[in-house]
Amino acid sequence: MMSLKQYFKIGENAKVYLEDREQFKIDQRVQAPDRTYSQAEFIRFLKHTNKPVSKTKVSEIMEEMTNEGYTFTRQLKTNGSKGPYILSRFDMLNISKRLGVHEFRDKAVKKAFFVMMGSLKGGVGKSLCGNMLAHYFCYSPNYILANVRVLLLDLDPQATFTQQNSPVAEIGDSELSSLSLIIDNQITTEKIIERGIKKTIHPNIDLIQCDIRDGFIASELNDIEITDGAFVGTLIAERIAKKLENHYDIIIADVGPHLDDVLKNCLWAADQIFVPIPPRFYPFDSTMRFLMRLPNVMRELVEHGRPENELPDLIPFLTQVPLRKVKEGYDRDIFMKADSVINKVFDGDTISHDLPFEEAYERCSEDGHTVFSITPSNYSGDSKAFNRALHSATAWANKITLRIEREVFKGE
Repeated sequence: MMSLKQYFKIGENAKVYLEDREQFKIDQRVQAPDRTYSQAEFIRFLKHTNKPVSKTKVSEIMEEMTNEGYTFTRQLKTNGSKGPYILSRFDMLNISKRLGVHEFRDKAVKKAFFVMMGSLKGGVGKSLCGNMLAHYFCYSPNYILANVRVLLLDLDPQATFTQQNSPVAEIGDSELSSLSLIIDNQITTEKIIERGIKKTIHPNIDLIQCDIRDGFIASELNDIEITDGAFVGTLIAERIAKKLENHYDIIIADVGPHLDDVLKNCLWAADQIFVPIPPRFYPFDSTMRFLMRLPNVMRELVEHGRPENELPDLIPFLTQVPLRKVKEGYDRDIFMKADSVINKVFDGDTISHDLPFEEAYERCSEDGHTVFSITPSNYSGDSKAFNRALHSATAWANKITLRIEREVFKGE
């Protein structure tokens, strides 16, 4: 048997480890240099916009800006003469503005599009996939010039989103967690921005943190003093999403594996629900149970005013797929069976590109990055494995974002 003193000793040891680990994470993130781009890369990015102009046109705009006092950084050659341009993200967006490049919000018919990764099974990749989706919007050639503003909403007390994007282990006295914001029926936009939103090291990606204490708040959400007479499932939509709809283009929520009032809030606020499904037996079985119970939850939302024919799209994809699936054997049989079942359950309405298991995803995540935000030269592992992971993640994210665009730009 153990004494209370021994428990406290273990707790103190764990605290010391976490503090050391957090300092290591800070050091790792500081070491990663800010991303810069060549003029040639910028011109390639323009091909994904409404202004795919030539190098000559870009050079003319940059010359105009320079004559007006704007300073562009250039490499210096060994003889002291000026070399190629070194463009920051800020530089590219300023040039894009001069060119008349459309930003994401210019075409959107719905503000602050709300996306959630949904599953009642932990460890299936919800946080990882949500984080990679955010980074794809901010770093990929398809979207970097669209200046997409992303908010990560961490609603899982395990706080994986928070740990992935913030080097701070605990929420300070001047900050509010996600559920602390939700239970405030007098919350203002200004208060959310001032005390709830945290900047990350990634451009255009902000975070509302979660904390282990939020696990206790979740059980109190239905209190009449908190809901103020409203249906408990509407709190996130009304108190966070609606108040921030002019500040963000995409909100990505990460919710814990519990069928509780927090999940109901996400389902109510969501425009699309992406369901990551590993083909392994237990996670797959758990997902099927989640899907079996979901209609009853949706019926409750409809009974409280969610329009019956305007419920969020439910879109599955396979994740953590073994790399050996292309070979004959047990892994391939499991994958093929899972793929077949999902297509039958969803009548073929699935994401056609799965996300395989790759060590690079986890390794990048540990350093506060994804395969989209880190450069191959700054990746500490095998370069071939990184490129393979980047290729798979890009194909997957492209399919996901196309589904999002279908709704965000509906009517365009």
